[in-house]
Amino acid sequence: MRRSIDGLLPGFLPPEAVAASHDFMGVDSQLVRDGTYFVVEAGGAVVGCGGWSRRATLFGGDHAAGREARSLRPEDEPARVRAMYTDPAHVRRGIGRHILALCEAAAASEGFGALALMATAAGEPLYHAAGFAVEERVAVPTRAGVAVPCARMRRPIGSDLPSPLERHARALLTAAGLPTQDLTPAHFAPAPGDAALGGSGDSATVCMAGHCTAPHGVVVMEWRGTAALLRSLVVDPAHRAAGTGRALVEAAEALAARRGVETVVLLTTTAAPWFAALGYRPMARGALPAAIAASPQVSGVCPASAAVMAKVITPGGGAGHR
Repeated sequence: MRRSIDGLLPGFLPPEAVAASHDFMGVDSQLVRDGTYFVVEAGGAVVGCGGWSRRATLFGGDHAAGREARSLRPEDEPARVRAMYTDPAHVRRGIGRHILALCEAAAASEGFGALALMATAAGEPLYHAAGFAVEERVAVPTRAGVAVPCARMRRPIGSDLPSPLERHARALLTAAGLPTQDLTPAHFAPAPGDAALGGSGDSATVCMAGHCTAPHGVVVMEWRGTAALLRSLVVDPAHRAAGTGRALVEAAEALAARRGVETVVLLTTTAAPWFAALGYRPMARGALPAAIAASPQVSGVCPASAAVMAKVITPGGGAGHR
């Protein structure tokens, strides 16, 4: 939480307002005791946290003024979204969206029809993207005498709750540090198939192996004309010795062939030997198809140190390698 406040708010607030924000932001242990708080971990470290509440307190840590522990009435009061923080080193990876989806599903299961929150200036763009609307702009007073601008926001809980399949697939990708922010529910819609469940979109497809509500592995293919980017592959650790990763790659390649793709490209920092065993060969960055080079995953998300590999696909048929 401290890293998030000090690392993200300076882009939105002057230094004195950032420092004053610590006066009311922070841990609310009531959320933990109520069992309504989540953390997201990567590599054994907490990289995001947030939760919801069935209590009236809208915002603020244990030390904040104006707390109210009474129980909300689900029939006419919104559940609260509370204490959302992401480590600055892990922003734009879908962590906040994932926690919001967990909060919404949990609140809906207890009969709530809406969510309310108090947004900081840094959090407001995320909440706008998630369908929240500003009800009131407020200036939160602090002991330092600095008023911190925030926004009271609200959104209804609708029928567009993420499915268990989508939630689990997003959780696998997020835990591996892989991006999900451009993926929509349509990408995760199940489709029949022998090797994988597949959700399709105009720009990307998610293939999932395993149980229809709790996939064992996920691969994301980004379509770029006659080329495709195999941009995200993750397998649940409990299923990594069962050939799940290979099955997902083969399913993705077969789908690429049916779509007329000629080359599948990937970037990897750790798995080059594994992909080499599947027929992928090194490719110079300068030789990347222009459409692939223009992908945000290549131009901004993946580090320059990542190895570039490619495999030739016979449209409508099998795969070779380059």
